[in-house]
Amino acid sequence: MSRTIEIKRSGATAKDDPNCFNRLHWALPPVAKASPGDYIVYETRDALDNQFGSAATAADVAGADLARVHPMTGPVFIEGAKRGDALAVTVIDIAPNDYGYTAIAPGFGFLRDVITGPFIVNWKLDRLAAVSDQLPNIRIPMCAFPGSIGVLPGKPEVAEALDREGALAAAGGFVLMPEPKGAVPAAFIRRGGPLGCGRAAHGSAAREWRQHGCESNAGGYDDYVSGTGRRCRAVDR
Repeated sequence: MSRTIEIKRSGATAKDDPNCFNRLHWALPPVAKASPGDYIVYETRDALDNQFGSAATAADVAGADLARVHPMTGPVFIEGAKRGDALAVTVIDIAPNDYGYTAIAPGFGFLRDVITGPFIVNWKLDRLAAVSDQLPNIRIPMCAFPGSIGVLPGKPEVAEALDREGALAAAGGFVLMPEPKGAVPAAFIRRGGPLGCGRAAHGSAAREWRQHGCESNAGGYDDYVSGTGRRCRAVDR
């Protein structure tokens, strides 16, 4: 019989939440266990870790701490999964927060050559649409999705990703390399666990196996994000 496992959110930010991490690493301990066919409810955080609110301005974007980006909920250990397995996850439902934002930090995003300064639009969200007082008469139909969902990379995959991304950075490419500032959980980093490679591992993360993490970013249209409660069915191999 399938069970429902709930991964609760707590604390004002990711560093206060024992069910959160924001760096990918093979040695992160699971916060829960699930079996194939179980339902998992993730109470997730927004992609910039609660740094903005409904009155946020471009100045808030300019002052945002990007080292806190992408707090993830999990990881969850999947019983019976082995290295090399492909895990299939069905997203059953995404319940949006009542606040979201479109934000562009200088130098980031697909519009960085068009919008060069900090920019933000604050949205009011429900299950049907997003609207904003800053953009009157605009209504964007809700099309929520997980910003990232996957499994933790293994040690070889982290090394491979670091080599690949390091070479791209050396060639002048746009790469975010590992950064210990703002890492969660900080206690894991302090105990001597080497820092995972953050975004740099996303390309290889789909090849690693035993632990599954579900990320907080949800929304649509590039940088449009919101906090969500997410219900996933895990995991059919």
